[in-house]
Amino acid sequence: MSHEAGMQHAAGDLAALMTAEVPHHIAHFTIAVPLRSTPLERIRETLESILSQTAVVKGQSTVSVRVIASDLGSKERDWLDTYKNRGVTFEGDVGKGMYSAVAQALKGAHGDYFGYLGGGDAFEPTAFALVMDALPRVDTSVEQGWVTGLIQARREDGAVVRSLLPFRYRRVFWRYGLHDTVLPTIQQESTLWTRTLNDAVDWGRMPSFQFAGDFYLWKTLSAISEPIILEAAIGSFRWHGDNLSADWDAYLCELQRISERPPLLIKTWARLERLL
Repeated sequence: MSHEAGMQHAAGDLAALMTAEVPHHIAHFTIAVPLRSTPLERIRETLESILSQTAVVKGQSTVSVRVIASDLGSKERDWLDTYKNRGVTFEGDVGKGMYSAVAQALKGAHGDYFGYLGGGDAFEPTAFALVMDALPRVDTSVEQGWVTGLIQARREDGAVVRSLLPFRYRRVFWRYGLHDTVLPTIQQESTLWTRTLNDAVDWGRMPSFQFAGDFYLWKTLSAISEPIILEAAIGSFRWHGDNLSADWDAYLCELQRISERPPLLIKTWARLERLL
């Protein structure tokens, strides 16, 4: 083979490598979908964003969806029954609250990766593939136990109105309640975690929160490890006016209930980080 032909052959091998899909372990995702007064069309969008993941379509992963709700009528229940053969199950919410529903769905759940979406929120089509790329071994160490991506929000009509790359998340700032007060918080719709971390959460405590259940979860996970931050869109939050996070005072009260009072040095450090 001539030098020129050899170079062309090598270039072809490199091109093939660059375009080849990375093989994945066939992993299982368990996603909770707590519902409260959500229109059917919004529920459909959420379910389809989970069930139509590229990793699921290509056979690289499987998924089960646990829909938890207490206010669905017979029409909505009959409609949900049409999803049974696609891995969707429906249960009534015994605690009658969003975070009790999340705990009900994820406590002791089976799978390799876990997360939850509210009705109307959605995953991007490649969310599962991105998570498996970042955490390629399902029995990964707790040092790499969870992943989060861009902070992304949509209007009621679905238009993306915010897309931000998180800077960093430090364990010490979660401990003192400085994320979401002085520093940005983690977006729940863009975050998934492994079974090791899911089993470490005290899900029995989750129903005690009406507004700050997300903060409690991130505080718990961050005490074990810091999240991997991806410069990629994983999911998005849809603003519809009556979101739980809209009640800031009630949220802040619950956040402070489980956070230590920060020393002046730590608070100053957080404020300096905000400037970076």
